[in-house]
Amino acid sequence: MYDSNTNPFKGLKEKDIILPFVLLFVILLTHCAKVGSPSGGEVDKTPPRVLKSYPDNYSVDFQGKKIEITFDEYIQLMELNQKLIISPPMKEKPDIRLKGKSILVDIEEELLENTTYTFNFFDAIADNNANNPLENFEFVFSTGNTIDSLSLEGKAIKAFDLQPEENVFIVVHENLDDSAFMKMIPVYVTKADEKGFFRINNMKQDTFRVFALKDANMNYMYDQPGEFIAFADTVVILNPLLHAAPDSSLTDSLSTPGITERISGINLYLFQQKIYNQYLQSSERKTANHLLFVFNEPLLRQPRIEPVNFTAEGSWYIKEYYVTGDSLSFWIRDTTISNMEFLEFEFSYLMTDSTDQLSEFKDTITLRHSEPARTRSRRRPIEEGTEETPAIPITSNTSGGIPFDLNKKIVLESPTPVLMVDTSKIHVYESRDTMKNNLDFMVLTDTLGPRKFYLIRTWKEDTMYDLRFLPGAFSDIYGLANDTTFIRFKTRNLDYYGTLMLSVNRVDQNLLVQLLNEKSEVLRENRVMNDTLIEYRYLHPGKYKLKSVCDWNSSGKWDPGNLQEKRQPEEVLLYPEEIQIRSNWEYEIDWIIAPAQNRQLPEP
Repeated sequence: MYDSNTNPFKGLKEKDIILPFVLLFVILLTHCAKVGSPSGGEVDKTPPRVLKSYPDNYSVDFQGKKIEITFDEYIQLMELNQKLIISPPMKEKPDIRLKGKSILVDIEEELLENTTYTFNFFDAIADNNANNPLENFEFVFSTGNTIDSLSLEGKAIKAFDLQPEENVFIVVHENLDDSAFMKMIPVYVTKADEKGFFRINNMKQDTFRVFALKDANMNYMYDQPGEFIAFADTVVILNPLLHAAPDSSLTDSLSTPGITERISGINLYLFQQKIYNQYLQSSERKTANHLLFVFNEPLLRQPRIEPVNFTAEGSWYIKEYYVTGDSLSFWIRDTTISNMEFLEFEFSYLMTDSTDQLSEFKDTITLRHSEPARTRSRRRPIEEGTEETPAIPITSNTSGGIPFDLNKKIVLESPTPVLMVDTSKIHVYESRDTMKNNLDFMVLTDTLGPRKFYLIRTWKEDTMYDLRFLPGAFSDIYGLANDTTFIRFKTRNLDYYGTLMLSVNRVDQNLLVQLLNEKSEVLRENRVMNDTLIEYRYLHPGKYKLKSVCDWNSSGKWDPGNLQEKRQPEEVLLYPEEIQIRSNWEYEIDWIIAPAQNRQLPEP
């Protein structure tokens, strides 16, 4: 018989009794819904795994010609020709193909005796379904009774900017002559990764020369001028029973005799060796009075030009040079000469001969220019007694919509060489000056040619200026002058700029300290010979970098190395942090310039 005194719900209201059952019902429904809609499962992230191989990996006394490596799933080979590195290199590429879940390798040449071979697939092996690569897989065997176990690792980067370069190979020679790098197949080879790091395993005990090469034709030899190359300063000794050789290119060596079997910290600095091979690349005469000659290299000596089919008295031309140093213009002053359709002259210049020496070369050049045929025009005729005189347009580096920087010069340019500048016909005003008082200024001619000029003065911040060039302010070599020209521009606010105060310390050699923008373009450069403070003012807000070049030969520029002279490229140091400049802020940086410890600096 039911006893109300034992009722567990006694004293509870009806809603308190029903609510738990409702919640339990909802939970059961949710659980059932999940069971009824299964997900697709976890994404496969597991790379292929080797089940077996013939011969076994790291086998000795291998005398066969076939290799078979079987995996736990179907695989694919991705860019095998570019990624597979065999060390020592084989003259005949092995035939490599897939069969089921296996890689089959047929060796096409006789193997070297007592040699450890390494097939480094890097990430060329991946599964068929999700393209999961098997990273840095190496298959190793020896034709002798031991597997060589020494290794070498380091980094190969460009000397100019300390950045990695694509497709760089590390080649190791047991022949210690530098010429081996240019004539012989190396004994070991590997490829640097995307960050420049490399490692060569399974090397024998010996003394080696180490090089790096961006190999265009994939023969592991430096036989194409212009390829990126690098070399270790001295030989590298691999011997587990000895400490490392006193090699200045090593920073971490065999520190424990008989235990450590690796040399690490070899830094190879890539450069493109300068091979001076000067020749005339092109010559043209686009306008009647202008001759342009373009060379493939900056000129070491200025060419000479002598008339052949015309007679010229005095200076019949004006030279114009270019910043790149590889081009040269001749502006013909005599209109009688420029009106000739054909101009023939003897051009004398330096050219590299068959012995790679510069010698004077004389060439007879004919350049033609003819005026285009005139078309009939419906323009109204010029009134009698008047004559149209062309004017030379004067352009500047100002832009009406962009504020002008306070530290800039006004750059003025003419399309033709200017013979005379009359500063009395140049006026500089503040726009708000109702009295129009002419401000002081200077006009300087560009050192490279007579077509560019600089107008210089100290500009006020946030100020509108007017420049007025009256007719005749600029007169060119043909008797033409500018017409009235107006230029208006506004300067920036001073608080727009940021300032960087750079203290350079521990300087013990000639340095070129450079301020770079985010694209690594040089914005400013200072020659530094001792500890100094450099002020970078008027900096736009943004990100900047600092770079220092050890100017060993005091050339005023970074110079690459030379393999034959055993001369490394000039050392580059980068400030370790990017610098964020903000408006109206001043930053102070102390930069301790210390030569890298892994390189023998040449004598200054």
